[in-house]
Amino acid sequence: MDLSIIIPIYNVETYLDKCIESLVKLNLKDTEIILVDDGSTDSSGRIADQWASKCDYIAVYHTENSGQAMARNLGIKKCSGKYVTFIDSDDYVEDNFVEIYKYLNKDADIIFTGYIAEYLNSTDTIAYKQELYLSNNGEVIDKCLEISGNKNSVCCKMVKRDFIINNDIWFIAGYAEDYNWAARAIIDANSAIVLPISYYHYIAERPNSTMNTYKIKRLYDIVDMSRSILNAAQKANLSPKRMKKIKQFVGFNVLSNFRIINKLKPDEQLEAEDLLKKNIDLIRYQKSLLMKAFKLGGKIIGYRKMYKLTKI
Repeated sequence: MDLSIIIPIYNVETYLDKCIESLVKLNLKDTEIILVDDGSTDSSGRIADQWASKCDYIAVYHTENSGQAMARNLGIKKCSGKYVTFIDSDDYVEDNFVEIYKYLNKDADIIFTGYIAEYLNSTDTIAYKQELYLSNNGEVIDKCLEISGNKNSVCCKMVKRDFIINNDIWFIAGYAEDYNWAARAIIDANSAIVLPISYYHYIAERPNSTMNTYKIKRLYDIVDMSRSILNAAQKANLSPKRMKKIKQFVGFNVLSNFRIINKLKPDEQLEAEDLLKKNIDLIRYQKSLLMKAFKLGGKIIGYRKMYKLTKI
């Protein structure tokens, strides 16, 4: 089996058929599709079973609701492909997905691709500019942390299953689990292929999605996930140059996620500001003058005001 496609499912009856059909119509060879129904209360589980009854390369696992991270971990344990990729059940792929298969015999730890973000009134294609073959850990960190957006996603990457298991790169439950998992994979990878291909359609503005939820737990999670990444980097004994890149990457993500501070309830805004102050070391390493000004201004007039002023 060349590739295992893992799709966690939870209450997505409106989107699920489109997601699965976009794969099935490609008549993929040496491929299995693993559907993990994470305790759906709508008809998603039944839809998954219907697809499995029609396609012998589709397997369905029904579990009690325990979150997307645990569903993905179960998929990794159950699958048998040399490579693993993930698709969110409200997203879908284009026909050029098949172009990936000619790279699966190159034996890279990770294969990176781009994606198309679909907003309510526009689309945005995120893509690498050229094909790259990276043969050591330093090159992987240097090149794969450059592109905006793509590095945080797990859904536009093909990752060797043995690499995941041997390095204990399992998903940790919580908001920003993708950011954490992808970063730990990059930190441990010794080889990678970067492709200027964008086949994945990410539905960026679905109502009630995790990305569009404004809760203070999201900020506590981003802090915890960031600490986890830094711990992984320290264990990997990275060079000072690469360690700084990881810290810059973490700091950017912390600053970006704390943008929701002014969308929280008034008492939560104060709690969030205090949380950022206590973890100010996470945003210490920033290259841009805007980020440096943000940090200084936050100490003086408060981070809530700086988010309004700078539009970070």
